[in-house]
Amino acid sequence: MTWLLIRVLLSALVIRAVGAMTSTLVVADTVAALIAALIMTALAFIFSVPLNWLHTAIITAMFGSGPPTPGHSAALEYSMYVSLGLDFATTMVFFTIAALMTPKVTVRGFWGVFLAAVLLTAADFLAPYAAKAAGLDPFLMF
Repeated sequence: MTWLLIRVLLSALVIRAVGAMTSTLVVADTVAALIAALIMTALAFIFSVPLNWLHTAIITAMFGSGPPTPGHSAALEYSMYVSLGLDFATTMVFFTIAALMTPKVTVRGFWGVFLAAVLLTAADFLAPYAAKAAGLDPFLMF
């Protein structure tokens, strides 16, 4: 539960920062960014099982279902890039829906939503590493 709260707050900070940086995404205040982050989290929770099936099907179709190769391999690195691409696509869709549903968030163009999706995907990817560097176990923080 703690990790979920940290991710929602981190997402709200990213949304607020992108809203302050771009003119194509206007975020009125931090509460609006928090509401958008909560909507994104709710959408991710609702669609988590079908997205997991899709993600697993794509990765399995591309790399097979055998055991992973020992050590760091090119296939492992490539599967990480494919996984990040899928995460970016879902983040882009979920943030677009959340931004359109949130009253004090105005979407005026593509680039603000795109930048927010890029930074939200990067935050989701890097947050477990930051938690581990801080001495926390990100997999036991639920």
